[in-house]
Amino acid sequence: KAENATEGLQNWKVECSDSPGNKASSVTQLYKLDKSGPAISFLNLPHFIIRGNLFSLIANITDLSSVKTAQSNYKSLTMGATNLNVSQMNSSSLYTASLSTNINTTPEEYTFDWTADDQFDYQANLSVT
Repeated sequence: KAENATEGLQNWKVECSDSPGNKASSVTQLYKLDKSGPAISFLNLPHFIIRGNLFSLIANITDLSSVKTAQSNYKSLTMGATNLNVSQMNSSSLYTASLSTNINTTPEEYTFDWTADDQFDYQANLSVT
């Protein structure tokens, strides 16, 4: 059963026989089983953001099949939730989202939420504060 199979590369083939004893089998096929959403990890979590600077948060997003979408937003008490543009870096597993600040940006705690979907619409979410 597929629900008992482990994720990753799997082999399968068909074998059959009839009542006179004739037997046949197909060649072994290889397929990739993906039952979960992408894995999200961060490469540069800051302890603080310097006001007046552009800050880019870099996420490594990987999946057994492929990543279809990646989204990010940040939340703060004064600004609420704000969507960030997410860009894939050089067709790799690295994605970046940039947050621009100015000298008048209120010093406060931010929560960054990331969501990623794979080609089978399995989803992963990660929040960091």
